[in-house]
Amino acid sequence: MSSTGTTTSSGSERRQYVRQPILLDAMISIHGRKPLACVVRDFCVAGIFVALSPEYLHDITRQTKATLHFTLI
Repeated sequence: MSSTGTTTSSGSERRQYVRQPILLDAMISIHGRKPLACVVRDFCVAGIFVALSPEYLHDITRQTKATLHFTLI
């Protein structure tokens, strides 16, 4: 996968917005629980990619609310 999107088997690009790579330490609070350490890996107009230890994802669904905390210096 490139930073500009996902390529289908036919070779066409499906992603509408260009992803910007970043490594940003952050904290995420999932469904009101205590914050957990995570890393923002990339972002675009339509969203972000947050890397989090898989052990915290067992009861997470697509519509689970989360709050992301980070600082830009």
